[in-house]
Amino acid sequence: MCGICGVYNKREEKVKREEIEKMKGVMVHRGPDEEGTYLEDRIGLGFQRLKIIDLFRGRQPMFNEDGRIRVVFNGEIYNYLSLREELKRKGHVFFSDSDTEVIVHLYEEKGFDCVKDLRGMFSFVIWDSREKLLFGARDRFGIKPFYYYDCPRKFVFASEMKSILTLPEIKREVDQESLIHYLTFQYVPEPATILKNIKKLPPASYFILKEDTLKIKKYWEVSFNPEDKPLTYFVEGIREKLRESVRLHSQSHVPFGCFLSGGIDSSIIAALLKEIGDISTFSVGYREKGYSELEEARRTARYLNIKNHQYFISPGEFIQHLPRLIWHFDEPVADPAAISLYFVARAAREKITVSLSGEGADEVFGGYGIYG
Repeated sequence: MCGICGVYNKREEKVKREEIEKMKGVMVHRGPDEEGTYLEDRIGLGFQRLKIIDLFRGRQPMFNEDGRIRVVFNGEIYNYLSLREELKRKGHVFFSDSDTEVIVHLYEEKGFDCVKDLRGMFSFVIWDSREKLLFGARDRFGIKPFYYYDCPRKFVFASEMKSILTLPEIKREVDQESLIHYLTFQYVPEPATILKNIKKLPPASYFILKEDTLKIKKYWEVSFNPEDKPLTYFVEGIREKLRESVRLHSQSHVPFGCFLSGGIDSSIIAALLKEIGDISTFSVGYREKGYSELEEARRTARYLNIKNHQYFISPGEFIQHLPRLIWHFDEPVADPAAISLYFVARAAREKITVSLSGEGADEVFGGYGIYG
């Protein structure tokens, strides 16, 4: 997890360094390992890095050979190695082994269509100084966040809403329609947020800001093409897709593992990771009966012969950390499981840097009635 931010002044005003530093400062938790800033007249880019791939040469904002293209990128490109080889064959020269640099050269090669070739979770922004434009995109399912504020004077973006709100001219005013949506659906549908004037870039979308005009376009849509095949075809197909996905997600130059609840989703991830090598898993629960799955996680870990680190959340801790959790959320969150996720992520961070989880399985496989 990294943090990106930036300001583009639509009038002839230089971006102040202190603006970018304040925006970065509230996102240090997203990237505590390294930070970077780029300023050029009306544009300012900021970055907070969590080192995962190419620990020593992946500094951002990253640029191309002649310096005309600068990028800030949050996420991971899972097919970056194959894209890198393809770009090298076409004459592109790489100075690092990071997935970030692949985005730079892919943009040089394909322009706005570069995003169609990316497989991963990402949000990024490119400043093209020759074309005088900002180009940014968000992954197909909106895994990585992207907030923005657009007005006649400036365009501001960041990985977190609180980063944008460090600018004093941006008001903290609740959007009444968004509040109604939240109370109805238990979330605020994109592109709106709980605050007026701050928006989210929708999943599978990119934006172009040129000549002070913002345009947003969709680059991908889900398509369903039913096939009349035997059940075994789909069973084996899903197994291979899961195995491939876990292998690609575990590309890392730092220690990795996974969360383990003992349920179907996380147990499958743990079993497939075990095929790659020894791993550590992490579980949290409560001492109150009926509210904990630690025993199921313990039995799963024993069966798979993997390490399982367990942590009990006390009622006092639950209440103590609640204000901090609310601060991290940026917007209202109706899912109480988010609290357990916070504690299991905290426990995992003490031993590893990258963790896989079963998040998203219910949406894909219809785990609850609301997805039917």
